Amino acid sequence: EQHPSDVALVPQELGLVNTLSVFHNVYMARLNRHNALYNLLNLVRPLAHEVAAVRPILQRLDLDEKLFEPAGQLSGGQQQRTAVARALHQGGAVLMGDEPVSAVDEHQSRRVLDAIVEAHATVVLAMHDTALAIAYSDRIIGLDDGRITLDASSAGMRSSDLDELYGG
Repeated sequence: EQHPSDVALVPQELGLVNTLSVFHNVYMARLNRHNALYNLLNLVRPLAHEVAAVRPILQRLDLDEKLFEPAGQLSGGQQQRTAVARALHQGGAVLMGDEPVSAVDEHQSRRVLDAIVEAHATVVLAMHDTALAIAYSDRIIGLDDGRITLDASSAGMRSSDLDELYGG
C-alpha cells in the first residue's frame, strides 16, 4: 500500500512560486520533513546542507547555474525541469507526471526522463510524444473520453501503432 508521501507529482500546471528561487521551489518538496521555524530559516538564508542536497539534482537536469534565480525568470523548459527537480527531491517509490517534458527539446527530454525512471520504481506519465512514451515505458495505456482503448506492452511497438489514439 502506497502512502501519499511516497508519490511525487509533476503536474502540467507546474505549481512553482515565481518569486522564489529555483532552490526554494525544489526544497519545498520536503517542507513536511521539518518544522516551520527550520523552513523559515531556510527561506531567509538557505542552509548549506540543504543546498548540497538540491544541487546534484539540478546538475542532473542542467539547472545548477540557475540555483538562486527566481523561477519566474526562467524559460518554460527551465521551469518544467524545476518542477521535475522538485519531484525528484521529494523522492518516493512512485512518480506521476502530466507531460513532464513537453517544454524541452528531445535531448533534454531524454535526460529528464532518464532521471525520473532511475529515481522511481513506478512511473506513470501522460505523454503525447509517442516515441518517448514507447522508449521509456513498459506498458502503454490509451484513453478516449475516460475509457481505456489500449492496454499493451510497449515492447516492439512503433509510434504509428498509436496513431489511432491521437486521431491519426
